[in-house]
Amino acid sequence: MNSFQKNKKISSQNNRNVTEKQNDTVAVEKDEIKLKLKDISKQFGGDFALKDINIYVKKGEIVSLIGPSGCGKSTIFNIIADLVKQDSGICDVYGEISYMYQKNLLLPYKSIIDNVCLPLTIKGVKKKDAREEVSGYFEIFGLEGYENRYPNELSGGMKQRANFMRTFVHSNDIMLLDEPFGALDSITKMSLIEWFLEIRKKLKPTVMLITHDIDEAIAISDRIYVLSNKPTVVLEEIDLSSYDKNVDIWELSAMKKEVMKIIEDNRN
Repeated sequence: MNSFQKNKKISSQNNRNVTEKQNDTVAVEKDEIKLKLKDISKQFGGDFALKDINIYVKKGEIVSLIGPSGCGKSTIFNIIADLVKQDSGICDVYGEISYMYQKNLLLPYKSIIDNVCLPLTIKGVKKKDAREEVSGYFEIFGLEGYENRYPNELSGGMKQRANFMRTFVHSNDIMLLDEPFGALDSITKMSLIEWFLEIRKKLKPTVMLITHDIDEAIAISDRIYVLSNKPTVVLEEIDLSSYDKNVDIWELSAMKKEVMKIIEDNRN
């Protein structure tokens, strides 16, 4: 699944449609929908966690979910990843999902290259072939020369780059990133966000991410979905696709205030 190819529906059960690729490659339109949630609702213990959620992600987009802690962002991810079943609504996934958790899940007893290869070896790819396949990514991800190091030899930012790389190797169709910068100090976070934007230009991944950081969401997103407290609904969709990310601090501050006002108004 290294190229974008014609979609073929392989299942339509539990209100979930998943597609796989056929061998005949076809042109993919720029605005192709890669992920779509329609009227998704979920209850736990009789209480609504999610109610009529409508979200979509186009090919090559970075879309952020932002909202109060415990509002159901992770539940949305778990529904997309088919770890949790929605009670109603439809989840359309056009491609393969890769899921990067906030917690560092690099295996301490494996080298960085073997950690990155893990999604391939689990699929049955021989270790030698997997290493050859991922070796070219180390330069792109800024980890060239660290292939045979172990996680405890890397800084926090470098570990997160390795996590990004492993997620990308698993699938670059649709990447789900749960608080990818949340565990980093502010200086490392700023550096990694700048690096992530450069990687985005080179690899053009399709990404949905969870964040609590409004500045972070504004800096990297094409669109932001602002979520409410439970029962969670989409309060606002903010389109930043034509927004100049190099504007001055006053414009950034105004955008941040707009998002904060939406969240605060929902709390009152």
